[in-house]
Formats: sequence, C-alpha cells, structure tokens
Amino acid sequence: MTTLRDAILAADDLEQQEITIDGWDFPVSVRVISGRERQQLVEKWNEVKDDDAAMQDLLPFVCALCLVDPDGSRPFEPTDKSDLDLLKGKGARQLEEVYHAAMRLNGMEDDALDAAVANFQETPTGGSGST
Repeated sequence: MTTLRDAILAADDLEQQEITIDGWDFPVSVRVISGRERQQLVEKWNEVKDDDAAMQDLLPFVCALCLVDPDGSRPFEPTDKSDLDLLKGKGARQLEEVYHAAMRLNGMEDDALDAAVANFQETPTGGSGST
C-alpha cells in the first residue's frame, strides 16, 4: 500500500509548457519551479530589487531556472555565473518572453513575486524554512 507521503513525492507536479519565442526558430519549454527553487528566486529578488543594475540579473536567472530540455533537464544552471553571462548575451526581448511565460506558469506575475517575498520574510524561522 502506498502511503500519502510516497504518493506526494512520486507525483509529477513540475508541469512543463512549450512556448514559441519570436526570433527563435524552435520551441522551448519552461517548467513549474520547486519549492526550493521558489525560495532561491525570492532570495534573488531580495538581492536585486532595489538596485536597477543588479535587477538585470533577474531575467537570465529566471530563464536558467525555468528553461528545460525535452527530458526535463536544465540547459543552463542558475547559480553558474558563466551560464548567466551567456544568457545575458541573448536578445532582451526573447529573455523577457521566457521570463513572463515562466512567471505566469508559476503564478508569480505582477505583484505575486512581491507577495511571495513578503510571505517569505514573515516566516517564523526568518525565511530559512525549508520548502
């Protein structure tokens, strides 16, 4: 008999969505991020939100976090500066399209990221809880 824990952990809940990006002659897939990755995104947002120059790092970070190959693996590592620098060399409009598609898929468009940051900061553990 499968336990609820086993069923939850076995669930394939990191949905992928194929999108078409203007200027790229091939489809790409973005995926739902895990709770741990959402925490990384919130931490990145906190790092850059008040610094316009640093804010430019958010686009390639989200792209690296959410872009996936057909097998579900990431072609870029969001914690690898050289991968982020490679993405920064791509068209800003294309990166923005990936960013917005990923944020929409993850339910974090508009003020949702600010709300997630506020919720993260209000946790009793001071934001260091595991997700």
